[in-house]
Amino acid sequence: MNVDVSTLHLSSPNIVFLTDVEARQDQCACPTDHIKDVRHDLREEAGGVTQYLGGTITTSNMAQDTLTYRTLVAFFTDFLTVAIHTILYERKIYPQTSFLSARKYNYAVRQSRHPKVCEWINDATVAVETELLKGTVERVAVVIYTKDLKPRERYVFDVSRFPAVSQVDLDTLLEREGEDGEVLPAVPLVDIEEQFRATMGKLAGCGAALKPLPDGCTFTVAIELKSEGHAPVSHPQPWVPVQPDLSNTGSEKHARNVVHPVRAVAAGEMVFESWIEEATDAT
Repeated sequence: MNVDVSTLHLSSPNIVFLTDVEARQDQCACPTDHIKDVRHDLREEAGGVTQYLGGTITTSNMAQDTLTYRTLVAFFTDFLTVAIHTILYERKIYPQTSFLSARKYNYAVRQSRHPKVCEWINDATVAVETELLKGTVERVAVVIYTKDLKPRERYVFDVSRFPAVSQVDLDTLLEREGEDGEVLPAVPLVDIEEQFRATMGKLAGCGAALKPLPDGCTFTVAIELKSEGHAPVSHPQPWVPVQPDLSNTGSEKHARNVVHPVRAVAAGEMVFESWIEEATDAT
């Protein structure tokens, strides 16, 4: 196993597409009101409000003095949602004909139009958001497995540099000081959309740098906890604890994997790095 599994993970949706034609027929057979809702959710609304997978976040018209840590996490999980759809499309985990064209961050993106896929991704990002608000997450990863459940690729988002905020201050306004002591926006909205757009462009072109995946691959979303973090054990429990493969840690792991840098995002307090780890035994 050349790619580490994470501390906690969610199982991906068990959805089978027989052929591209049958997939299109299956998708068209789902309720028309749901398709309408999905298309509406993907559309960038006038007035600066973006709808995506039923969630609402404000964009360029949002007042800078309303930015809190909860808002910062919402920005990231909204980005993560788009990133997961992009990865599934680019790596052909599901037939590409089952994806819709859309725009996000003023950039052309894709979204699966299968209701179960959309629902699973939405639930996964909500679960990630819950843990991010606790401040215990070191990294978030989208992991692609072969049909034999061997990890093939990890799309890693290192969020260890997110600000440390106590639970009582999640809705306290974030501020930061400039070099001259002036108060600056904690999350410059124009900068963050520009950097999200650039990152999405890198993810959209990831297929050119990676080897083709075998048939039957699946995926999961995983989180790696900080050393002081405690695994969530409440009920119902969306996360499944996983014992890391200790033989693939540290320098040995990186020597046995191919690492493809994606982008380092730095927009105020929104700071994270992203990269792709590819198993070296990929054929």
